[in-house]
This record gives sequence, structure tokens and C-alpha cells, in this order.
Amino acid sequence: MVIINSKFLVQNITGVQRFAFNVAIKLAKLKNDNLLFFMPNKKFNYFYENLFKENIPIIKGYTRGIIWEQIELPFFAKRKKAIILNLGNSGPIFYNKNVTIIHDLLWLKYPEAYSKLFTKWYSFMIPRLIKNSLKVITVSQTSKRDIVDHFKIAEDKIAVIYPGVDRSVFKPLNLERENFILWVGSLKFYKNVHGLIEAFKILKQNYKIPYKLTIAGYGVGELRGKIDEKIRDDVDFVDKVKDEILLKLYNRALVFVFPSFYEGFGLPPLEAMACGCPVVVSDTGGLPEVCGDAGIYCNPQDPYDIARAIYEVISSKELRGSLIKKGLERANLFSWEKTAREILNIVKELL
Repeated sequence: MVIINSKFLVQNITGVQRFAFNVAIKLAKLKNDNLLFFMPNKKFNYFYENLFKENIPIIKGYTRGIIWEQIELPFFAKRKKAIILNLGNSGPIFYNKNVTIIHDLLWLKYPEAYSKLFTKWYSFMIPRLIKNSLKVITVSQTSKRDIVDHFKIAEDKIAVIYPGVDRSVFKPLNLERENFILWVGSLKFYKNVHGLIEAFKILKQNYKIPYKLTIAGYGVGELRGKIDEKIRDDVDFVDKVKDEILLKLYNRALVFVFPSFYEGFGLPPLEAMACGCPVVVSDTGGLPEVCGDAGIYCNPQDPYDIARAIYEVISSKELRGSLIKKGLERANLFSWEKTAREILNIVKELL
């Protein structure tokens, strides 16, 4: 028996929750009788409605939060003599039959992006969770190196399984490309939206480009009043980022830019490539593993280099055409079904 730690069903959407949801959907469609979803006693996020349409057994517990994950979940699993599959960076630290996915160590690299309580809890929880996991899975070779180096664990205890992209959702729509640069993400410091805004200012001042910048993500509207008035009229904000809205943005943008200081993987560039949108990304973290030769790279620490990379793409129709072709081919290498099957194969070997 395998119990899916379904805490993600009650959480807000970030890349980790999107990963968990897409893997869960594919696991559910495999119709494996040994899989059971167990969630906290809390209202689920509307984003996950499709999972409930799969007619799979989803059991709701009696508690929520840390009490649910650290006490009720392992007690439930012990009664079932089950392995717990933790899809999103956390799990019961005193249960010794975990398979745990750790996406990255951002809470260590950029603690200022998180609350002190969150950082302290993860500093306590993660090493113990790793110790009590039969297998650790991560999303890139970059993240694997970080985990091995920091926690001093054997390399063969960690498997790398890349996330996927849903090409039934993210696909070319043959819409006319418009003159705007797109960024999608959260306002966490390491996402470096401030560096992109500075690069956009350089593009307007030094290159005199007639383009706009669109910033999309939950809560991004709070940046509106912080934008330099010289470029404020050329910066648009999209607070609602449901998949159908993202699909149109990826299909209309002239270029997608993702200049993060660090990413364990980075789903937005993959989604953009799947939609036929050229991408400019940082040359750090797991992003080169995502984009391969299908992206233009920049130094995220240097707004002038970000501006240089963007201008290289927007000024050349030939380059954009080449990036679109390579990006679509690159995106075809990633699928959620492949991700789910590889995870399930690891779990089956441990049963």
C-alpha cells in the first residue's frame, strides 16, 4: 500500500504544488489499487477539482497542519503498513517508510524569502525526513548536488526525476505574437523580478524598444506603485494566473524571460517552450537542464546582461524562429506521465 501525502490539496499554488497535482493526476489515472490519497481536514483548493473527478479514494483526516502531517498521517500509514509518498518537500519525520521529493534547498540559499519560523522548521525537519526516507527524489542534477553536499548523504539514496509539462494544456494556439515581454512567477526575492524590471528600463532607455513588459502571478499588482514612473505606463500586471490565462499569455508574448537567481528546476520556461514562446533564462541552477540549447542565457546578477539577452531575441525574427522550433522539441522530452511512472517504479521496488 502507498499513501500519497495529499497536503498539497489544501495549499495555494506554487511550482511545488503544481508538481504534486500533476503527478497525482497521472498516478490516479494509472488506476493502481495500491494507491490511497490522504489529506488534512481542511477545504481543498478549487484548483485541484480535476483530481476529484478521477473517482479515486481520497480520505480526509480529522486534523490539519503539523499535527496532521506529523501525527495523524504516520499513524494512519502504520495501520495500513504503507509507504508514504511525500510529493512536496515535507513529510512525517519519525515514520521510517517515506519516499520523499525534495525540490530544492531554497530555504537555505535564500532564507530572507521565507519567515524565520518556516526556515527553522525546515532546518529541523528536512534532515530528519531525509534520514527516515527509504528514497529521496529530486527534480534536477543541480538539486541533487546541493542535497548531497549539504546533508552529506550517499548519492545512490537520491534519484533525479524531471517534472513534466501538460501538452494538452500548454500548446501552440497559432495566435499572433504581440510586442510584449512576459514574466511569470511569485514575488520571492530569488525570482529576481526586480532585476527584470531594471533590465526593461535599460531596454527602454538604451535600445528605445517599443515593447511592454507583462508581469503575471498572484499578488504581483502590489508592484504597480513601485515601478519607476518613466516606464510605469509600459508595465502591465496580471494577478489571475489560471492555466487558460497562462496559455494565452505564453502564446501572445514575443519572448518569455525568467532571470531567477536560482531554481531547482523551473516550470514556467518549460510551459513557455511548449507553447512555442522563445525563452531567456538565467545561466544558473537547474534552468540549463530545463532549456538545454533551446534558450538564450543571461547572468541574473547583471541587469545589463539580462537586457542584452532580451534584445538579442526581440531584435531577430530568425533567432526567434530557431528558438521556437528548438523549444517545442525540447518540451516534448518532458511529460507528467513519464514523471509519475518513474516515481511509481521507485516506490514499487521498495514495497
